[in-house]
Amino acid sequence: MRGENKEEILKELDLYNINEATLFPELEHQLSYIKYVNSGNVQVVADFEKYEIHSKTDTIFHIPNDENLNNYIISNLSNILDGIAESDEISELKSIIQDNFAVDWYNRETIISKMRMSISGYYFVKFKDKKEAKKKAAQITELLKQAVTRYIPTGVESGE
Repeated sequence: MRGENKEEILKELDLYNINEATLFPELEHQLSYIKYVNSGNVQVVADFEKYEIHSKTDTIFHIPNDENLNNYIISNLSNILDGIAESDEISELKSIIQDNFAVDWYNRETIISKMRMSISGYYFVKFKDKKEAKKKAAQITELLKQAVTRYIPTGVESGE
């Protein structure tokens, strides 16, 4: 095994829930795994703006009931993925998406990433082509994000 493939192998093992956190239950290993998973999320910030300044004006939408959104996504999945997923794939994709539903899943990149990896794993088994599987998973998660933004204006009643 070559050292240059280590990162890719670790990510693939993590897809199957084989990682430092599951192999070693001690707190130090849990924290190390969390640090490893979030290491890609750290970016250099050129300009810093205090969050509280824009918090009220930048809030565009609020979804009061995630369950309604989840039901909307599942019941319209065939339409959302029209042209991307075959009809025989929809039931498996529904299962993957439902397994990843959580509070505010559409705003949490970690959950969307986990969903994308699960979908990618499904298509990898089907196509035996990693690039095609990743491409298909990216398309599907992008369509899900678009469906959420389309749902927000029609599904939210204004309280003003």
